[in-house]
Amino acid sequence: SSFTFSFTAASTTVHTVAGLRDSVENWRLLVENMNEGVAVRDENGILTYVNDRLCEMLGYGSPGEAIGRPALA
Repeated sequence: SSFTFSFTAASTTVHTVAGLRDSVENWRLLVENMNEGVAVRDENGILTYVNDRLCEMLGYGSPGEAIGRPALA
């Protein structure tokens, strides 16, 4: 009985992780391919993510040039 519970719980966890992985991948594809600029900043206002479109809009050659800089107020 204990083994069955553990197997079921492990199986559910595997399916949940796989579902989350698919969801994250879908959101990543959406954000990276949209025509709008997207940025994420940390609690200190520092950019931690920008998509290519935002780089084009702000004149950065790549996300690496923007990440680590202060976000615009």
